Amino acid sequence: MRNRSGVVFAIVGLAAAAALAAAPPKPAKMALCPIAVDATGAKMGDVLQMLDAHSSATQAVALVQLDDGRATAFGFQRDNILMVSANDLYYLVESSLVWESPDCTGTPYLLPTGFFDQRVFAVSVTNAPGLTLYVEKAGASVQIRELNSYRGADIGAECYTRELSGYSTIEAVATSIDLSRYTPPFTVRFGTCGP
Repeated sequence: MRNRSGVVFAIVGLAAAAALAAAPPKPAKMALCPIAVDATGAKMGDVLQMLDAHSSATQAVALVQLDDGRATAFGFQRDNILMVSANDLYYLVESSLVWESPDCTGTPYLLPTGFFDQRVFAVSVTNAPGLTLYVEKAGASVQIRELNSYRGADIGAECYTRELSGYSTIEAVATSIDLSRYTPPFTVRFGTCGP
C-alpha cells in the first residue's frame, strides 16, 4: 500500500508540475509614470516636475531622451511649450541662443545658468526654427566667448545684434526634436514610463 500511495503522489506531483510548466506566464506589471501628452494623445515625455513658480498657470517639466541616449528636459503649460531653458531641476530659466557672428549664423551657443556644474541632464533651450530643442554638444566644455548676436526665447526667430563680452558659453547643437509637432492643449496623465 505504501508503494502505491507513493506512486500515486509521484504521478499527481508530476502532473501538477507539468500543468504549471504549460501555463502561460503572468504578464509583468508595467511601471506607470506621469507623462505629458498632447491633444492627440501623443506622448511628449515623462513628467519630471510640476511647477507653479512665477505664473498663475501650472508649468511642468518633461524629460525626453536624445538620439545619443542623454536626457534633457523642456517646459510646458496647458496651451504652449515654454520658450525657456530647463537646465536646473528646481526652476525654468529664460534663455537664448547666442553667436559670435553679428547675424546669428555659425555655431550657436547656450548661456549656462544656475548650478550648471551640478546638472544631471543635458542643458537645452527651445528656440526657432519652429520649437526646435537645442542641447549642449556632448563633451563640450564651458568657455568664455565674445558674443555679437542673440535670438531670445521670447522673440522667436528674430536676430538681434549686440556685443556681449566675456560670457560663459557652451556649444549647442539642434536636436531632431521639434516640439511644434505637438498639438495643444497639453495634459499630464499616467502612462508607460520611458521612451
